[in-house]
Amino acid sequence: MNKTISVALAGYSFIIDEFAYIKLSDYLSALRNTLDAAEADEVMHDIEIRMVEIFREELGKREVINESDVQKVITQIGNPEEIEMQNEGYTANPEVQQAQQKFYEKPLFRDPTNAKIGGVCSGLAHYFGIQPYIMQLIWAAVAVLGIFTAHISTLLIVLIYCLLWIIIPNAVTASDFLKMKGQPLGFDNLKAESAKNAKFIIEPNSGNAVRKNGSQKAFSSIWNVLRYFIGGIFALVGIALIFGAMSVVFASFSENMLQLPGKFRFYLDDPLLRYLFLAFTLISILLPASLFIYFAIKLLSPKTTLKSTGYVFGGMLISWFVLLIVLSALFFRKEFRYSGENSDVQNVAINSASDSIFIEQKKIQIPVNFKAVGHDYFSDKKTVYDGETPEIRITRKEGDVKPYLIITKEADGYNLPLKSKVAVEVLDNKVLIPNYISYPYSEIGRGYRTNYELVIPANKTIINNFPKSIIEDSADDYDDDNADENGDEDYGTTLRISGDSIFVNGKQVTENQAEKMLRDAKNSEAKSVSVKIENGKKEITIKAR
Repeated sequence: MNKTISVALAGYSFIIDEFAYIKLSDYLSALRNTLDAAEADEVMHDIEIRMVEIFREELGKREVINESDVQKVITQIGNPEEIEMQNEGYTANPEVQQAQQKFYEKPLFRDPTNAKIGGVCSGLAHYFGIQPYIMQLIWAAVAVLGIFTAHISTLLIVLIYCLLWIIIPNAVTASDFLKMKGQPLGFDNLKAESAKNAKFIIEPNSGNAVRKNGSQKAFSSIWNVLRYFIGGIFALVGIALIFGAMSVVFASFSENMLQLPGKFRFYLDDPLLRYLFLAFTLISILLPASLFIYFAIKLLSPKTTLKSTGYVFGGMLISWFVLLIVLSALFFRKEFRYSGENSDVQNVAINSASDSIFIEQKKIQIPVNFKAVGHDYFSDKKTVYDGETPEIRITRKEGDVKPYLIITKEADGYNLPLKSKVAVEVLDNKVLIPNYISYPYSEIGRGYRTNYELVIPANKTIINNFPKSIIEDSADDYDDDNADENGDEDYGTTLRISGDSIFVNGKQVTENQAEKMLRDAKNSEAKSVSVKIENGKKEITIKAR
């Protein structure tokens, strides 16, 4: 059992055992004795920062620094007795020489000593081993090229540069600068780099020194304010998204979890689909949440090092794509598992002597034990009420025709019987169209739908109280024998829609616009008008010259 001591190195607290403390204290004193008094404090601070990095790498999950850890520090930085005998950083000790000759993998830093805008280009130049001005020319050329070509976006280049400015940490200590340049972190290099940085501060007009003039200080202050402001916003957004993910988890335990439009909600009754969709939703929320928090940390604390972030983001992104593909395949399989369509037609007579017919909506009473699923569905897991507001087509016929309603029920699945119930009601001259149809719960995926066509005499009046507009046809409009009656020669002022769209001179227009053009043609205000009404295989062309 060893006695431990709490020590501080470069402002960082460590616990060290007594023997390791004595060895480290002697080592630091010996290093200080090799330095001039004017440079001792600055160089020793940088050396202590390097020691902190080594101790953090060696400790891992341990809490106490031992003699072995101190010896590794001495090996990497250099033995004080041999430092005095070094020439250009070399030593006669092979072990120390090998440690000091080791070139570390270059991390990416921004270089403030040769910065134009944030030091991004200079840092990238060190990383790729080229001159800073070459990297600056590359960025400038790509940005300018984006102005003259659609394949490159100048705005995107600027955004990428700003993003790198935010993400890449700034080199501050001598250790950072040596790592950025890929140089060994020995005593001589730390001493030289520390002296160089001190010279940059003392002599701001020399060489590549950082020019801390008034405008740069003002820009730095503005950037710090923006950095904390944007970082705070990113942090709040990330935290809000995390709370959203937690809400999704809690909601997953209720029956109304993850509301989806239409019948897709019913597909989640499949346990496999349910949990796959839950996982997909969570990743869809946590991925941007993690990115926002990551950027917030980089903005608020640029020196903070986060390990394995690339693996985390990459794993989440790959998982998201895999779940998207699997869910799409499963939903597609359920949605298109029926082949062909089946339909059933029913005629309902309207026995009324009135010269008018009312069309109204019938409100279906849904039992209270049925729970809402999505916007237009109610279900008790046995029966489904499906809300619909269908179109009603009016067909007028000449002669003695008794009015009747044609109800066409349709669903996917050619060889399967239709099981929907349509509660249409006819009361004297009132036609009540239901706002909900019903069918068994097992029929969810068939896509039940209902169409209505009201056939009436030409002289009947329709009073529409239905929430959706009706489409009025005239069967005689398609009879060539009645062309004169329909106004082809005298440019009749009434236009009935008999299809889905109207085109005038090749341009789609509304009914009112088409009628106005026909009136203009009748008054000889238009020299050439061509009206085409399309509806599947049917087509009418009215020309005015």
